[in-house]
Amino acid sequence: MICGRIAVRLSGIACYGSVVIAPVKRLIILLLSAGGLLGAGVLGAESPANHLAWQARSNRVDARIQGWPLGRVLARIARETGWEVRVEPGTQRTVTAGFTGLSQREALTRLLGDLNFAVISRSNSPSRLLIFRSDRESATELVEAEADEAKGGPIREEFILRVKAGLKIKPGEVARIAKLFGGTLVAGIDEVGAYRLRFPTEEAATKAREAILKANDGVTAEDNYRVAQPELPPERQAGTATAANASGVVVPPLDGKNGPVIALIDTAVQSLPTDMEALVLSRTQIAPGSASGSELAHGTSMAQAMIAGMQEAGQAVRVRSYDVYGGSETTSTFDVAKGLFQAASDGATVFNLSLGSYTPSPILSDISRQIASRGGVIFAAAGNQRTTQPVFPAADPWILAVTAKEADGSIAPWANVGSFVDLAAPASTLVSYGNELYRVSGTSTASAWTSGYTAGLAVRNQATPAATVSTVQSQLGYSAGKP
Repeated sequence: MICGRIAVRLSGIACYGSVVIAPVKRLIILLLSAGGLLGAGVLGAESPANHLAWQARSNRVDARIQGWPLGRVLARIARETGWEVRVEPGTQRTVTAGFTGLSQREALTRLLGDLNFAVISRSNSPSRLLIFRSDRESATELVEAEADEAKGGPIREEFILRVKAGLKIKPGEVARIAKLFGGTLVAGIDEVGAYRLRFPTEEAATKAREAILKANDGVTAEDNYRVAQPELPPERQAGTATAANASGVVVPPLDGKNGPVIALIDTAVQSLPTDMEALVLSRTQIAPGSASGSELAHGTSMAQAMIAGMQEAGQAVRVRSYDVYGGSETTSTFDVAKGLFQAASDGATVFNLSLGSYTPSPILSDISRQIASRGGVIFAAAGNQRTTQPVFPAADPWILAVTAKEADGSIAPWANVGSFVDLAAPASTLVSYGNELYRVSGTSTASAWTSGYTAGLAVRNQATPAATVSTVQSQLGYSAGKP
């Protein structure tokens, strides 16, 4: 409890003089005080969202930027233009600019200020943009292009508010705080004190975040990142068949008490062949909406890849599906974390995350750590870009990262490798959908297969999934440098 000297009325309760007020009430009071929300000039703000649009074909650039660091501006230019962008190491600048329809050269002059630049055209490669102080030979540091925000990168109008342990707060109070800035509470994970807040513009989100953190040291904030669905499409096979058929596998009673349960955190799982459908305990919607169209969904493929892994183990287990994509091609790290937490609350002990990005998520990492500390086993796809760059959540230390191997044991040519990878499992499997047979490939498939195999092996050996991991590692183990 905190003692404060301020007079304000909240929810019909007046506080006057020297009184004892709860930390959450103090947070709201400070936000309303002259040094908080009103002092920050947030209420009534109507500034348009920050943007930088580079129309290369028409040689026109539009910008409205407020306080962007130079690195972010250059990363956006690299994404918009496809140029190779290099900057002199240590170069810093805060960029504020607003204009419409400038030529590329005029735009660069406005954005870079007193810095020098050169655009070098190349016949067989993208143009090169060099940014330097005096000598262009000094522009040696490569700028990585910003992620396509339609598929990855932070959701700039949002952030995740984290409430530290011991600070009691109710969802209604979080919603009131968000509303002070014109925002909304999208969703929460009350048990871990995590709340997804959304605002009208990036600028409003930034000001809200700064003011809330300044007002109370009992809360933290982190970015919420988009996570796209994996992009390796299924290949239709000739003829019709039933793939990874669960008949012939001992199907345990669906009473929620017999053996481990696998949680599939993915897109929705469509209807499966009858004997496979018997293994699905539940389908839970985490993200709103539903996918349009009748194409084979990623989650449906992963469910059948799990069953293929069960077949290899010789024992079936049950599956709970958690749809974190809903009607969108992307999900967010918050929704993935929420699905993971819900699955653990529902009693799952094996978890599959056939998804990922190159950006770590603190909330997703925290929940994964808690699950692992309680004996849960989490598998995640290592990625399909043939890189050694760590992919998250697979690269988290409490998650087993799975890459893909061909039938001859070699790593698939498109599969990610590197020191963060723990296991290598079959790269592809056959799945049936709509009386058609498909081959699905990817580290997503390998991860799902491993989830099914591990859970099935645990049942067959009358062991826990956690106790079964060492056996799986001895069979599927991967170390950096292997072919």
